[in-house]
Amino acid sequence: MKRLLIGAASAATIVLSGLAAAQAAEPKDFVDYRVESLKAVGGHMKAMSTWVKSGMDLPNPVAAHASAILAVLEGLPAAFPEGTHGVAKSEATSKVWSDPAAFKAANDKAIEAAKTLIAAADSNDRAAIGKALGGLGGACKGCHDDFRD
Repeated sequence: MKRLLIGAASAATIVLSGLAAAQAAEPKDFVDYRVESLKAVGGHMKAMSTWVKSGMDLPNPVAAHASAILAVLEGLPAAFPEGTHGVAKSEATSKVWSDPAAFKAANDKAIEAAKTLIAAADSNDRAAIGKALGGLGGACKGCHDDFRD
């Protein structure tokens, strides 16, 4: 478990460092990064949900998936700099930029839910994991409701 958290922290550092170094990137690059990163989050959510619901006999993959989601979420606000709204196809609403504090608060809620899911994964209790997964899904939905078309 510690290795997964260290790996997630390292991934987040790499993402954040890369974003800081990429200030000369084109605005469309940020949009592309956001779109692909959030697609990956959706894939991780679906994979975890399948594992929880199916009862399949596979080693518990939840901590790894949730750690990957956490890494994306920790770098997400930096992927929405000024000047990147409307430059390419995206579902982000203008509220991301007009109310950045609310956007950060919604993202912080999802970060906490991802951490809760990582902790629940250690239990190997599918019901507890499912409940924590639902919490992360709810946090994601809350952000989508307010900041996604």
